[in-house]
Amino acid sequence: MRISPYFSQLKESYQSEIDDLRFDSEGKDVLNARLTVKRQLFKELLPMMEIAPEMVAATFHGSITVNDREQMETFVLEGPGALASWEVVSGSLTVRADLAPLIGLALTSDGGDAFLVTMACLQFLFAVQEQTIASEEDEDLSIAEEQGDEQGDEAGDQEAGTDKAEDWLSEHGFDRRNTF
Repeated sequence: MRISPYFSQLKESYQSEIDDLRFDSEGKDVLNARLTVKRQLFKELLPMMEIAPEMVAATFHGSITVNDREQMETFVLEGPGALASWEVVSGSLTVRADLAPLIGLALTSDGGDAFLVTMACLQFLFAVQEQTIASEEDEDLSIAEEQGDEQGDEAGDQEAGTDKAEDWLSEHGFDRRNTF
């Protein structure tokens, strides 16, 4: 999928932000707890919308469902000066109901409309990336399973061949090997 240079750069920063939020110093996954705190502090984060939108966009992580992927793919081709309006973009997705007050708060702030569009596009890109990784892992697992089946077939063939050789040797007066 093609994306604008604007979203390409922000996508990497957003991924880093989520990675930073995910684990504490002991390696425990604390993403949900940290997102809860970010949501409680959203009003204080609003001044950062324009200078670090990826940091503020993390507040909405996992709370967007895309209803029109094709339309979202057109939005991520745009740059900061040509973004669609939130009114247009919001028609392509659903935001978790409990976060609607945060959407309203952002819309009343300067740059809030552009921020929400950026946030939705980052959420979409993150979800697409996660789906791609999961698909690749499933494909790798399928390949490994197929290779395992082939190796199992080969082992079965070898075992059958060994049994035949044992039978032949036994028929010709040789003792069978002990099998455990």
